[in-house]
Amino acid sequence: MRPLDINYIAGFFDSEGCIVIEEYKKKAGRLQPRIRVSNCHKAVPYLLKKYYGGCVCILKRKRKNPNWSDCYAWNIVGRMVLRFLKDVYPYVIVKKKQVDLGIKFYEDFVNLRRASDIIIEREVNRRKFIKERIAILNKTHGGD
Repeated sequence: MRPLDINYIAGFFDSEGCIVIEEYKKKAGRLQPRIRVSNCHKAVPYLLKKYYGGCVCILKRKRKNPNWSDCYAWNIVGRMVLRFLKDVYPYVIVKKKQVDLGIKFYEDFVNLRRASDIIIEREVNRRKFIKERIAILNKTHGGD
């Protein structure tokens, strides 16, 4: 497999990927960004896994319709999301606002374990605002 071409990956993410902020399953109320890139060809999802970590899930779509192909979905959560978003930021077009918000989620991050009650409330509200804003942008195909 060829080395990572970030221009190609950014374009691929623009068309086949998404960023969401979801509640962390093990700790209610804790939010974390998730990146997902899906395609019926496995080369790009596995290339992304090689460079950024995460996992590739195989979505068995042939069970529903024999004419459909299975889908390969690369997922990443945690701090590696920030690295991926910073790498693709200069090249994305459609998801530029979502990527910008995802970066802000981490760059302005306040560690809630070491914060006062006032900071905790402010930080939780900031994270929820970013989550809602990304969800709106995703529904409007980038907000444009």
